[in-house]
Amino acid sequence: MCSSDLDRCRLPDFAYTYDVMPIPSRRGGLESINHPRGSLGRTQACGYARFAAGRDVPEAERRAGVDRFFAEHKFLDCALKKPIPHESWHANAAYFYLFGHYYASRMIGTLPAPEQAAYYAKLVPEIAKTQEPDGGMWDFYISNHTKPYGTAFGILSLLPVTRVKP
Repeated sequence: MCSSDLDRCRLPDFAYTYDVMPIPSRRGGLESINHPRGSLGRTQACGYARFAAGRDVPEAERRAGVDRFFAEHKFLDCALKKPIPHESWHANAAYFYLFGHYYASRMIGTLPAPEQAAYYAKLVPEIAKTQEPDGGMWDFYISNHTKPYGTAFGILSLLPVTRVKP
């Protein structure tokens, strides 16, 4: 997918559709995966990809996406570790969890430095809740790769925290 496809997937409320369609839609009603609550993790990934590609992603849009991520976070929590993809509210899937947090951390890093510490403070406990007694992290069981990928996403999500100057 190239950045022009991402531009096309971007909806007026800054959510992103789950797939590339000639005309983006909210098909599926209010519980649609294409509504902001179903796009929480995707919004972070797509917004960051557009930003990294040099597209115009205004600071206000980046902040609004991160604010919504935390305000509506309960919908990611509801999907966490559920065995069937998209069975949760707003068609969220468990595998959106750590993926979305990783990209949320990247979006936080694009905001002004004085704001970052407060956002990272909200992010850390959300990542920590995925940690198992053995130290590994996971969000969705896929295979024997579940803990390695989950732990990698979790640790990478926390890396910017160590770089923040309070």
